[in-house]
Order: sequence, then structure tokens, then C-alpha cells
Amino acid sequence: MNKIVSSPTLQRIRSVAEKKVISFRRTITQDIIKEKIFFLHVPKCGGTSTDAAIQEAYRWKACVHLNSRASQRSAQFLKEEMDIHRNQILPYFLEQELLKYVSGHFVFDEDIFEKYSPQWNFVTLLRNPVDKYISQYFYNSRKDSHQHFAINESLDEYIETDEGKSLGNDLVRRFAGKSFRNNLKSSQKKAIDQAVENLKKFRLVGLLEEMDSFISGFKHCFNATLRVKQKNKNPEKKESAISPEILNEIENLCENDLEVYHKIRNVIL
Repeated sequence: MNKIVSSPTLQRIRSVAEKKVISFRRTITQDIIKEKIFFLHVPKCGGTSTDAAIQEAYRWKACVHLNSRASQRSAQFLKEEMDIHRNQILPYFLEQELLKYVSGHFVFDEDIFEKYSPQWNFVTLLRNPVDKYISQYFYNSRKDSHQHFAINESLDEYIETDEGKSLGNDLVRRFAGKSFRNNLKSSQKKAIDQAVENLKKFRLVGLLEEMDSFISGFKHCFNATLRVKQKNKNPEKKESAISPEILNEIENLCENDLEVYHKIRNVIL
């Protein structure tokens, strides 16, 4: 008797077959990435879709993506700050000769860049910080309470929490470097300037709002075509329901990130 193939199993078979066909086609046309890339994935900036597209342009077994949930749990177990813990893991990936592509929710580290940038091309993708803030809030607010980074507060409550205020400085915190990691408030101007300078060191910085430009820049840098398909899309956004007062509060929280975003936008466009 023939066994009925379940829908999930059939989808996996199709996915594997599709990957093999794409890999074969890229090999024949030489539309593949030959250099090593480290993709610093900023949450809710189109990174999931971009990450998948970059992986598709490599040999699949040469890629690794940091598991954000597992790294959060292991940091909690070791009683370490999550960003520091993740960056302690990063050199382990970058030292593996067979790996060609590493990605994940890391933060910029000057020592890691100095050590590995001769072999690894640093790439990232940014987004208007206000849009990022709103998207990240609604994405995490729909998670179950036991999921990582779940948000239980309403938006007007969330922006008053320490976490909500911190999210407005995510770009500065992520790119200013470890010397500013714990003193952003006392050195805001220097941290902003340093974040911009560190972003300038990247081989390629893209903007979600200018995706065609990023794809074109990627082709120029790595001689490979990216086929970006939207993933991790918010199922039902409610931005239109945000009051002008709350939106103004979010803009104020994102003031430093907005300065970084606009300064780097002026550099790359």
C-alpha cells in the first residue's frame, strides 16, 4: 500500500529540491558568492529575508545563523549579559575555515572587527528607527508570554518601561562599540558619532527603504544576485491606530538612532 505523504513532509521535499536546483543553476552561471560575509542582523530591518537571500547564493552547508532564542537562554544560564555572550560565540564561528557566511543578532565589537575584517566582509541592513520601533513592538507583542522578547504591555505603557526606552537607542547601542555599551546616556554625542564611524567600516550597509540600492550594491561587491523574498512579516500592523502623541513620544525615544540613520544614509546614498 502506498503511504500518503504528509503536507509538511512534501513541503520539505520540495524545499530541498528547489534549493538543489537553484544551487546548480547558480553554479553553472557562476552567480555565487565566493567571499566570506558576516551579516550583522538588526531586528526588524528586513534582515530575515536578506539573510535567506544571501544564504541561497552560497553553498548551503557553508552558512550558519545564530539561534537568538538559544543564545538568550544560554546567556541566562551562564548569568551573562546577552550581547556580550553572543559576541563571545561569534569568534568561534568566524574561526571555522569551512564556513563562508555567518549571521545573527550580534553587536559591533572593535576587537572582533580588527581581527576578522581582513578575512570577513561586514554587511548590515538598517531601517528608519521609528518604523523599526513600531514594527518590533507589534511583532513581539503578538508572541506568547513564554516566548523570548514577548511584550505584554500596551504601546502607551511599553514606551514608559526601561525596555521601551532602551529600544529607541538600539542602533547606537548595537554599533557604537563596547566602550559605549554601558554609558550611552553620559556620552550620547560621542556614541552617535562612533556608531556612524563604525558603520562606515562595513563593506556594505543597506537601508530597507532602499532595497534595490542594497541589492545593486551587493551585486557590485560580491558579484552575485540577491533574490529577496519577504519573511517574518507582521500579520496585522496597527500603526494607523497610533495617536500623534504616542508617535511623537516614539520619535523622541528614537532621537539618537534617527541621527545615526540619517547620517549614514547621507553617506551611502
